[in-house]
Amino acid sequence: MEMKKLYANTALIVLAILLLAQISYTSSASRTHALEVDALCYVYRVVDGDTLWCKLVEISEKFAGLGPELKVRLADVNAPELRPEREPGALEAMERLGELVYEKTVALDIDDRGITDRYGRVVAIVLAPWNDTHWVNVNLLLVREGLARIWEHDNEWRLVDTPLFVQLGVNDRVKERWTDALSLPGARGLLGLLLSGALVLFFVKLVLIYRRRTRWFPRP
Repeated sequence: MEMKKLYANTALIVLAILLLAQISYTSSASRTHALEVDALCYVYRVVDGDTLWCKLVEISEKFAGLGPELKVRLADVNAPELRPEREPGALEAMERLGELVYEKTVALDIDDRGITDRYGRVVAIVLAPWNDTHWVNVNLLLVREGLARIWEHDNEWRLVDTPLFVQLGVNDRVKERWTDALSLPGARGLLGLLLSGALVLFFVKLVLIYRRRTRWFPRP
């Protein structure tokens, strides 16, 4: 009878934990904005910590009128200014941006609403190669590293809701929708933690029941 109660209680615990994890995962997914790859371009100049020049390699039809060279403004971030007076951290932000994108082919998610800002710069989230399978969201990385601050505008994203990394192979071309399947590590980590907790509870209760049984039925 005790073992049946154990199994029933454990099953209820596991079901409750799975439900909680699913709710958490769904909530995180609804907040994550999938990124598009609208253009590929080769970066040949970094102006400062949030602006660069690049030559188009490929671009989607909806932005076919742009190019062949683009001055790109990183969307929703503001790095310290180099001019007219150099602000603290300006050089570090420019150097870091250069490390990430200079003389590399990057992917752009161009703002569908405005396309360019009032200075004619293309507003985009920039994705730079990170390793063999993943590209990094340069805009968000600069913020997380403390080299720029979030400066939200009326565009298609909220930067905090975009993934830091996306899976994009070196042979991938321009895509209309590219969703990062690994952009929810927090929810997945929570799921693993909760499942581990369920197993711990199961074994603790098993030990307690075993100890009770040994007290009830002492060995001769």
